[in-house]
Amino acid sequence: MARIVSLLALFICFSLTINAQKKQFFKNKKRLTTEQLTTLKVKKMTLELELSEIQQNKLTQVIKELISERSAQLDKKRELKNEVKKINPNERYQMANKILDRKIMFQKEMRTILNEEQFKKFKTLKKKRNEKMKKKRHQKK
Repeated sequence: MARIVSLLALFICFSLTINAQKKQFFKNKKRLTTEQLTTLKVKKMTLELELSEIQQNKLTQVIKELISERSAQLDKKRELKNEVKKINPNERYQMANKILDRKIMFQKEMRTILNEEQFKKFKTLKKKRNEKMKKKRHQKK
């Protein structure tokens, strides 16, 4: 009986230590620059969609713009993280509207850059990615 209790205590201590180390790892993680993120994203899309040089150049500009916007918003969120603020329905509507406008703009840009076959493949890949993210989000809860 004493052996089981000591093994259980050891297991609990071990698991707590591992979780603490994981949190520190993510805290100290350095962020990539906008250019690095853009390059990686374009190269990944080139492999998935078989983009030409011209398409890559056009896509680089669009993605760089999106990533810089998103990083600015994340920085703003990090600054406001310590403040407890309730969002009223009007602000929530404006934020959701802005996000949807950005998505519509990106989709229109992608439609002009890609040909029909590439665009269809892009849509299916996007759908798969969204489903994968939904699964991950539900697993965390």
